[in-house]
Amino acid sequence: MTIKQQKSIDFFRKTIIDIMHNEYKKPLGEVLHDCGLAKADIKRQFPKYEKKNSVNKSDNYDWDAFFSENMTPDFEIEHNVKWQDGRKSDAIKYNKYAPANKNKLEDNAIIITKETKTPVKNEDVKQTEKTESKQIKLTDMDNTENQNQGDIRERIEKILSYLNQNLYGKEEAVRLALLSAIANESIFFLGPPGTAKSMISRRIAAAFSDFYKDGNFTIENGDYFEYLMNEFSTPDEICGPVDLSALNEKPSRYERQIKGYLPSAKVAFLDEIWKSGPAILNTLLTIINEKKFHNGNKVEKVPLVSLAAASNELPQKDRGLEALWDRFVLRVLVNPVENEVDFFNIVDEQNTDNSITDEQKKSLLTIDEITQWQEKINKITLSDDVKDVITAIRKEITNKNNIKEDGLDDDLYYVSDRRWKKIVHILKTSAFLNGRDAVDLMDCSLIEYAIWNTDKQRKEVCGIIEKIFKQNSIDNDGDTLTDFSDQIELFKTKVEKIWFDHIVQKAVPSKEIKVNIDGEDCYECTKNDTKDIWYVGVNRSQRTYYDYHNIYLPDKRYLRCDNFYKNGHKISCGYDFTVNKTKEIPDKDSYEPKVFDPGAKKMLLPEFEKRYYTPILDKIDSEIERWQSYREDNAEPFENNLFTQQKYSNVLLAKFDDVILNLKKKKSELEKQRARYFSNTGEKINFKIGDLILKDGSIKEKEYKGENIIGQVCMIEPEPYAICSIEISGTYSFTEAISKAQNIKNQELSQLYTKGWNIPTLKQWEEIRKHEKELGYVSFSGKYWSSTTDKEAGGAYYYDFASGETECTLLKNKYKICLIRKLSV
Repeated sequence: MTIKQQKSIDFFRKTIIDIMHNEYKKPLGEVLHDCGLAKADIKRQFPKYEKKNSVNKSDNYDWDAFFSENMTPDFEIEHNVKWQDGRKSDAIKYNKYAPANKNKLEDNAIIITKETKTPVKNEDVKQTEKTESKQIKLTDMDNTENQNQGDIRERIEKILSYLNQNLYGKEEAVRLALLSAIANESIFFLGPPGTAKSMISRRIAAAFSDFYKDGNFTIENGDYFEYLMNEFSTPDEICGPVDLSALNEKPSRYERQIKGYLPSAKVAFLDEIWKSGPAILNTLLTIINEKKFHNGNKVEKVPLVSLAAASNELPQKDRGLEALWDRFVLRVLVNPVENEVDFFNIVDEQNTDNSITDEQKKSLLTIDEITQWQEKINKITLSDDVKDVITAIRKEITNKNNIKEDGLDDDLYYVSDRRWKKIVHILKTSAFLNGRDAVDLMDCSLIEYAIWNTDKQRKEVCGIIEKIFKQNSIDNDGDTLTDFSDQIELFKTKVEKIWFDHIVQKAVPSKEIKVNIDGEDCYECTKNDTKDIWYVGVNRSQRTYYDYHNIYLPDKRYLRCDNFYKNGHKISCGYDFTVNKTKEIPDKDSYEPKVFDPGAKKMLLPEFEKRYYTPILDKIDSEIERWQSYREDNAEPFENNLFTQQKYSNVLLAKFDDVILNLKKKKSELEKQRARYFSNTGEKINFKIGDLILKDGSIKEKEYKGENIIGQVCMIEPEPYAICSIEISGTYSFTEAISKAQNIKNQELSQLYTKGWNIPTLKQWEEIRKHEKELGYVSFSGKYWSSTTDKEAGGAYYYDFASGETECTLLKNKYKICLIRKLSV
């Protein structure tokens, strides 16, 4: 078992045991997501348990076999658990027969499904419909806690819907602001005035029931603080005025009255933050990072859960703002509305207040609640894939820093270790609110909002994230594709060896072209500097005493004779010529289809397909189905992430699509090789007892006296069989006889007939004996081994061909052997 497979089992076991054996404190969404991922991972790592011929997708994996071979006996699978809507799926349950579970309730089931409906037993459907629906039933489970936590994702969806009312085109900023608030981190909005930045902050306060009085939202109770900063702002305006009564006490105390100011606020918004002075900025550092305020000689805890700051510019260099800038984990661009429909909704809107329904009120958060969530958020895990992506992003920004051409520090990326810790906390919060106990790759796309420092970097971080996702999102299983390429190449070799004749045509060298004109051999030439064809006599002309050669025009009319000189393929004879040559033909390596008897091909095709083609096809189809299932399992959490941009979902899923496409290309390559030999012949094969089977698969009548015979038809009903014509001398024990049957491939047989031979059963012997006279090619005498599936009868029989006597015998006795083989048609 590989390390990766062991990790899959460990993850699966941990998921189930954590849920069933520990105190149950996970929401339903997490349970379903965890189990779904575990189930998909198991299927991916252990494809041998897949059911090849399953029609129902929900029943395409042999979980019973997997559990029995790989897992502890604590759990079992119940198939086709019926849901209230009539659909069925599998459920993991305690194994009531396991020693550790004798006192467990049988119906303690954790559902492995994408649905969030309640599974019920078939016989209890009617009863369940009458009772109140329950999400999950577990021993010693705190139902109240489950009710509060089980719907976190659904609550966040309702809250986001409420907060986005009348805030057109600001969905991104709202969801990220809510995420940062629940993570107890700070967020920065970059954008021009009048783009609803302060309204977004007030909407975040509206997500908490702490800001409601008599059912109505209010920010007048001192828990919300908002201020427009400027260069003349004083600490009194932000942190509260000095308490004069404390100064008059003896001994006097220097303290501020913080009620209604930033140190006492739970949600705050600071606009134009970079315009404030150093005194205020230093105070903000402690409040944001440590949630503490030094009030005189006391250090008071700040209840702040959400601080949003805004500006229409980034912090200037050399003003000492780097430390404060680093505290804002998420940095979001807030632009004016671009969509025309949203624009006219804004300018024509009569009322910009948002109304809340009773259902939305029930979903509101509390400050105490999200404070308690922090412990659970910290327990969210990072998978190896997520760590790989984070590492790749860090390396990428390091590489970009190393290749900066201008060398200016302004353009260098810098993300401190403290900042990375806060970024990971944001990712964990996203996973928690999406109902998961582990960060996934879509959560990692939030890093886009957290690593840029300049406007130039803000524009290029999206490309960095997409690049890393394309490179690191999933293992594209290149080894599997290479393996299929090798198998297809071997299949091609088998096709060419069995179905084609290898023909090598020798090269044909070029030679000078000669033609006959008026009974005289002449060179066919091209006149230099032209494309005209002329002709020059090969031998001396008979028209003159001198060593002249005749010259003929392109229309083969005689022109005259002249001095003749030939050097290679160049001729000088009154004019300059180049002798034309025939085309040089290199060696030709080709495969020509063999000519088969139609009946022989029909008989050979199924065997060849079964042995060479079908196994590769089944493996490729299985891989395609596995990756498609893997894609489906990941698509839902990717596409339904509450806080990320869906464009990244397409990038991540594209890797799955690439793998699936490449597998389909391999399947196409396999089909092309198959098409070279495959044809559906309608030729019907009518076997007769005694027909002879030749090595090439053709069928000859029993009178045939030729060579290459490998068998003779000895049975037709219920299926055609042939008796092996190879002489097997000596007598053997049953074990030896079986070994001979299995090793018949060592004999000189056609490749298509090296397997499938076996010892006849008693029933087959009886049928063969009926046709003894028609089997002239094979003669029988004495006692032969026969196989049986009746274990109580001893496992072996002998058959006396002369008398038809049968008797169960010991395996060590020695008898003759004869082999038969089913004919492929």
